[in-house]
Amino acid sequence: LTALETLILAHSYALAALPDTIGELKSLTKLDLSVCKGLVALPDSIGGLKALKVLDLAECESLTALPDTIGGLAALEELDLNKSAVTALPGAIGGLTALKKLDLKGCSSLTALPPAIETMPNLHIEGWERPLSSNYACFAELARPRVKATFPFLEQQTEDAIDGRIRQFWSSVSESSRAKIDGTHDGIAYGESILSNLIKVVRRVRRRTCAACGRQGSLEEDRFPVCWCGARRYCGLECQMADWDAGHAET
Repeated sequence: LTALETLILAHSYALAALPDTIGELKSLTKLDLSVCKGLVALPDSIGGLKALKVLDLAECESLTALPDTIGGLAALEELDLNKSAVTALPGAIGGLTALKKLDLKGCSSLTALPPAIETMPNLHIEGWERPLSSNYACFAELARPRVKATFPFLEQQTEDAIDGRIRQFWSSVSESSRAKIDGTHDGIAYGESILSNLIKVVRRVRRRTCAACGRQGSLEEDRFPVCWCGARRYCGLECQMADWDAGHAET
């Protein structure tokens, strides 16, 4: 069954567990276990489903936890926990870099989200209204206007895109440093020092972003060559010529 792409076991009330061999279904893209009311746990081997895009665990009333290996589902885009009995999400959820939708409607036993959630700017969470940590909220409020003022080109981006840059940086800040940021005078002053590091990172990213194709190089790469205008950078000659042909040469 290694070529199996879809597995639907919805409404299998007597299903209490999945076999460890589930992890061998390397081509599986959708696993539907919704309304499997007797399912009490997922095997660690679930992390082996590298092609999985959709995992439906809605109304799994006996499922109280997810294994840490779920962080290995690099292709996962949708995770449905609607009305499940999950009491906490593992920190490993931060490894789900492709995750776009997390349904937590009706998860009455879930009282908090892991800090890793803050590092996932493309994630849309349904059914969860509790805000992110007050430390992050304080830093974001401080950072948004400063980032916009320093980098006018960001004005063309949406608020979500700018917040995404801030959250990505926030994920690299240590827990001890985060704890020092609050609404007090000392907390804001400490936030200013961290903000200066964010400005440096955004500036480095800007120097490695192609104005034509939008490709963003890693910070380990050399800066992209700058155009004669001094305002644009290109990842290669082809992008420079394409941008010039599109009209930039006239400016």
